[in-house]
Amino acid sequence: MDEQSAPFLQQFCHSQDFLILVRITEPADSYRIVGQAPKWLSLYLPALEQTISESILSSTFPFLENFLIDAKLLWLLGGDEQLEPAIWTEVDLEGTERLLQVSAHLVGAEQVLFLEGNQRLLRDRQLLFQQARQGELAHMRFAHASQKRDILFHCIVHDLATPLSTLMGCLQLLASEDLSPRVKDLLQVGLRAAAKQEALVHDVLDVFRADFGEETPAASHAPDLTSCIQETLRLLAPKAAWRKLSLRVEQDGTGPVLVLGERSRLERVLGNLIDNAIRHAPMSSVVLVSLRTESGCAYVTVDDEGPGVPSELIDSLFDKFARDRRSGGKVGLGLYFCKMTIERWKGSIGYCALPVVGARFWFRLPLVTS
Repeated sequence: MDEQSAPFLQQFCHSQDFLILVRITEPADSYRIVGQAPKWLSLYLPALEQTISESILSSTFPFLENFLIDAKLLWLLGGDEQLEPAIWTEVDLEGTERLLQVSAHLVGAEQVLFLEGNQRLLRDRQLLFQQARQGELAHMRFAHASQKRDILFHCIVHDLATPLSTLMGCLQLLASEDLSPRVKDLLQVGLRAAAKQEALVHDVLDVFRADFGEETPAASHAPDLTSCIQETLRLLAPKAAWRKLSLRVEQDGTGPVLVLGERSRLERVLGNLIDNAIRHAPMSSVVLVSLRTESGCAYVTVDDEGPGVPSELIDSLFDKFARDRRSGGKVGLGLYFCKMTIERWKGSIGYCALPVVGARFWFRLPLVTS
């Protein structure tokens, strides 16, 4: 800091209530005042000189004793590291409490301290810090309360799984009995509803495991994606037939397509996507599932001829409890589960509108070649 900059610094320090101190080696552990000292400094150091020793600085402003330890480390290490400015309260020689702020900087080779004493600005700044802290504490309280509710909800859902499994077992045993066609039809309706509810319970439990740090299981083997698609379509064929939909499959090539993943979860991902397409496809239309391989990945698309997803919902489509694509539709976890699972297996998933009409959901998974 040369002498030519002194007039500018004097005006700056005076207008901003800044005290600029540059650390010097002679005398050792001392600081030189740059420019004109602000008026508030005389309330702490009446016999002011151009050079202040570190011991006087620390005894006058006890807060600086610890701050200077961090500042010296910053200056020693150099680089682009910054030391957060600190605001504290100091009582002056007249017995008045004043707010002060200090920050440390490395300006070229100079080790610099900035002390600020503008009371109006510091009060405003301190108020902002307090409001931010209050907001942070409120957020922490809300998160804690939300976590407690989530744990309670998780326990309730977990307790639903056992009686639901019992119900499924009883219905399956009844299906093996000699029943009238009418009773068999009603029994199949009950089985489908129970299976759907069981899948929802598993989705909820999977989401909670992920939210509480228990990750989705990694790929345990290499399932055949072709076989998974065929099995999922077989299970959903009755629902598609009821809506008079045609389920079609297109695949570039024949034979198995082995991917990174785990079969039961992969079938649940496919089931979620294809079931969504069936629900939103117009009666007597086509739901098309395509599979191709490209650049070391398997690429699956599920197309329907429905209304598609409104533009305002696309960004949150795969979020937890995101709203269904139709106005007033249900909220759920299906797509969130799909995203969580596919990304755990180093894949990607997404949505795009078809050129003319309809929706396309897609995902990619790495191929397993050996």
